[in-house]
Amino acid sequence: MKKIKIISILITIILVSVGIFSTIDTNGILNKSLFSIILPSNYKIDGITPLNQFPEMPTGCELTSTTMLLNWYGVDVNKEELGEAIEKADVPSYINGSLQGSSPNEYFIGDPFSSNGYGVYHKPIAKLVDKYTDGKSNDITDCSFNKLLRTVANGTPVVTWVTINMKESSVGSSWTNGDETIEWIIPEHAVLLVGFTKDEVIINDPYTGTEDNVDKDIFEDRWNSLGRQAVTISK
Repeated sequence: MKKIKIISILITIILVSVGIFSTIDTNGILNKSLFSIILPSNYKIDGITPLNQFPEMPTGCELTSTTMLLNWYGVDVNKEELGEAIEKADVPSYINGSLQGSSPNEYFIGDPFSSNGYGVYHKPIAKLVDKYTDGKSNDITDCSFNKLLRTVANGTPVVTWVTINMKESSVGSSWTNGDETIEWIIPEHAVLLVGFTKDEVIINDPYTGTEDNVDKDIFEDRWNSLGRQAVTISK
């Protein structure tokens, strides 16, 4: 019995010494791979051209970010095509004195071609990615921040939900969808995460049409405030 314990300790020391360790997400669930290489201090996916959502899609940041993701994967599609393809629902309206509407996890709320549109969350975007990649979407929403960065370090960009210009988030409005109460966080935004350094993340921001560096802690906080939503493509 003592020999088994000693061997187990030695194996653990060896694994740690070469920088390999089992990883656990913040929700306590083991990642699919038992072992993963230590996250590099910096990494960037090159060759992804930033796209601007304006002027055609003033509220189409999610679709513009998805266009960049699909273009990286090799799909010849533009933001306008995705804007037409996404399933839409009307903006919330008052019915019998209460604001009611559909869920952004089922539809794009409003119209991305209009400045009065709201936006859309991860599930419809993953569904849209599936449509253009024969079911290759990888919805990693609610993963740890470490796993988000490791996904990028594995060479795969990720559509992530944050806020415009990384502003502090707040509840802009709320409405009911049957028994569900939906709180719309503002200023809701989506960007394509393409890299990181020791202190920053690198994003393609459709609001500016540029590649930008953002403080890593601020980005993580804004990402958390939007529900840790993240959609990518399985290789």
